[in-house]
Amino acid sequence: MSLELPKHSSPSQKSLNIMPNILVVDDSRLTRRIICKALTDASHEVVQAINGQEGLEAYRQGKFDLVISDLLMPVMDGFQFAEALRAESPTLPIIISTADIQESSQERCRDIGVNKILHKPAKADSITSAVDDLLSTSKVGG
Repeated sequence: MSLELPKHSSPSQKSLNIMPNILVVDDSRLTRRIICKALTDASHEVVQAINGQEGLEAYRQGKFDLVISDLLMPVMDGFQFAEALRAESPTLPIIISTADIQESSQERCRDIGVNKILHKPAKADSITSAVDDLLSTSKVGG
């Protein structure tokens, strides 16, 4: 009897059975699609939400290794969402993906404890590089 592993898994993921789980929160369907494609192509599991409130509910129901969020969203914006995440999980890696380039917004993100800011439109390699950098410095999968 032979066991066949999925072809998209890298050798380290096969041996460790670790697939980082990432929460992507953005009200733009196109942006979510771009980010999620980059992440799934890099063998990450992805859950999507369309605003901070849905993101917070998803976070509380799942186990996530990292979160990527927009700033400007309806219902609960990215600042409020990141603050709520920080209150619940001080070490969770958070990436903000935003078109807002104002220094005051970037400073507020740093004050909240956001780990990385990506400027939209972010390219797939920028997304995966930022995710890989943050995951390599945190304990993934437990």
